[in-house]
Amino acid sequence: MQTVETAKKYLGDVVCAVDIAGAEGLFPTENFAPVFAKAREYGVPMTLHAGEAAGPDSMDGIDKLD
Repeated sequence: MQTVETAKKYLGDVVCAVDIAGAEGLFPTENFAPVFAKAREYGVPMTLHAGEAAGPDSMDGIDKLD
C-alpha cells in the first residue's frame, strides 16, 4: 500500500502509474485487490502483468480487481 501512497504523492511529477508484475503463482493476483482499489480511489493509473510466470490459469484473479 505504501507504493500507492507514494504514487499518489508524486503522480504527474515523477510517477505516471503503478504496476504489478512478478510470480503470480506465488502471489495470486486477487491478493492485490485492495491495492488496486486504493489506486483507483486516488485516480492513479495502473497496469497488471499476468500469465507470464504461471500461465493463463493464473489470470483468473484479474476479474476480482474490479
